[in-house]
Amino acid sequence: METKLNELNIKYKLITHNSSGKTTEQAEKALNEKKENIIKSILLKNEKEEYLGIILLGNSKIDFSKLKNITNAVFNYKNNKFSFCPKEKVKEVLGYEIGGVPPIAFFIKNIPTIIDSKVITQEYVIGAGGNEYTGLKLMNSEIKKIPGKIMKISKI
Repeated sequence: METKLNELNIKYKLITHNSSGKTTEQAEKALNEKKENIIKSILLKNEKEEYLGIILLGNSKIDFSKLKNITNAVFNYKNNKFSFCPKEKVKEVLGYEIGGVPPIAFFIKNIPTIIDSKVITQEYVIGAGGNEYTGLKLMNSEIKKIPGKIMKISKI
């Protein structure tokens, strides 16, 4: 992960913490941060076993109707319904456990990625850094360097 961040010239800070940050709520407490500064990296799959990476704020949820329109138009996944990938499959596909998936993981595995537009409105965000006890802090200018389409996919 760190090699890819460096290759993309993304400046970051790894933060270790003693308590689990597996969920947004746990990360919020472990890092003493607001949910608005926590990001989730979520792997979705469709019935054809095609994958899609989603990066969104910890206080946001995916709007699956918006997502379907985007995947049909932008990624040419015609009439495919995406759903959350089972945790065993996340580990198999990305090499990271749920709660430890860094936002760069999708790029490393060549998985198309959507970054919710709300993510880049924050001064900085903290995502998982490879496990549930490590955070990856990225400033706004750095999160924009992660390869992916920036679009609004969160619920209001």
